[in-house]
Amino acid sequence: MSPAALPIAPALLALWLSACGGKDDAKAGGDWPSFEAPARPAEKRPSLPAACSLVTQEQVNELLGSEAGVMGDDPENCAFMSMPGVGKVLTFMVQIQQAGSEREAKEIFSGIVSMQGNLAGIVNDMAGERTRKSGQEIDGLGDEAWLSGATYGASAEEMVGGKAGKRVVDGAALTVRKGTRILTLNVTGSVRADGLGARMETLARGAVPQL
Repeated sequence: MSPAALPIAPALLALWLSACGGKDDAKAGGDWPSFEAPARPAEKRPSLPAACSLVTQEQVNELLGSEAGVMGDDPENCAFMSMPGVGKVLTFMVQIQQAGSEREAKEIFSGIVSMQGNLAGIVNDMAGERTRKSGQEIDGLGDEAWLSGATYGASAEEMVGGKAGKRVVDGAALTVRKGTRILTLNVTGSVRADGLGARMETLARGAVPQL
């Protein structure tokens, strides 16, 4: 070996050892456990059914007592209208709401029920009618359900019990909460009160399982 090559050998050896050490360090670093929490997958809720899919045309006709047509079909709102006679217009609306939590759903439900009761009292005062009761609970329907008191002389009990005779109402609503979802059925216009609540309940019992 020539004397000129000797100084180069230690340099090459040092370079080789440095390269090997770097690989070992990288490998050792990769063996350290990760203390970062794994990302939680986003919670997926089942999609809401379309509002109009919850009721059939026959059910709406039976509810209103006359032929009705669809006048609005949005994912969360569905509206029907019927004109049974000159100057008479009936509307029926189906509305679905999705709350972020069950607590929020309960608050929304309570707010809707409270608003319906207050509105019934205001309209009755304007018409000179006595407000009998703002509404009635419906047992076994969703987690909680409330049939609003109708205006113009027929109470919720009379509508459910079929004792309202030929009296008519200008509005009735049935609100149901099932978990984090709220369903509201709303009738407006001069509808015969006798059996209206029972018809709305029957319709709701078919719709709620689809939520």
